[in-house]
Amino acid sequence: MKQSYHKKTLAKRLIRWACLLLLFGQVGRAQEMPVPLDLQLQLFTKILTFDKNLEQRGGDTLRIAVIYQNLYRYSANTREVFFSAADEMKLQWISGFPVRILACDLRAAAELREFILDHNIDIIYIAPLRAVPVDALTDISRDLGVLSFTGVTDYMKHGVSVGLDIKDDRPKILVNQNNARQEGTDFSSRLLHLAKIIN
Repeated sequence: MKQSYHKKTLAKRLIRWACLLLLFGQVGRAQEMPVPLDLQLQLFTKILTFDKNLEQRGGDTLRIAVIYQNLYRYSANTREVFFSAADEMKLQWISGFPVRILACDLRAAAELREFILDHNIDIIYIAPLRAVPVDALTDISRDLGVLSFTGVTDYMKHGVSVGLDIKDDRPKILVNQNNARQEGTDFSSRLLHLAKIIN
């Protein structure tokens, strides 16, 4: 019975990811997300448990913002699948903190600062974006002490603290340790031993 359930779950994941690939097969390499979104979310929530400053960051609620663009179909679909995956996971708590996920439809980089401050955001997940410099977003996240995640491997070159890639057909955690520290994060040595460090 358990094996059947896992097969159905894997099949749903593959179908959903295949639909994304069919819909957005023309997306440039710089926008690629090599790890399926539901697996990204599982890994990111696990990674957060290795942050020794999570209690200080979380306060009464851990607020996560998905940074996307509604007019960019790939980005909008990423936001939709992210929320769907969170619902399927029944993502309500991380390390004892209640979780609230919000969406920020971004038109200009400067809007991010206002959104973070207005909604007391603790963590941002940067979806594929167009015409917005990711460097400007990570400047804001470092300035405000907000941890940044992404599924777009190329965005790690632009200052995002935590990302994912594929190596030997398995997900590989990427950590920009310097930026993560500036964003107020103190990852344990256990996580850093597993991750590829990018500085």
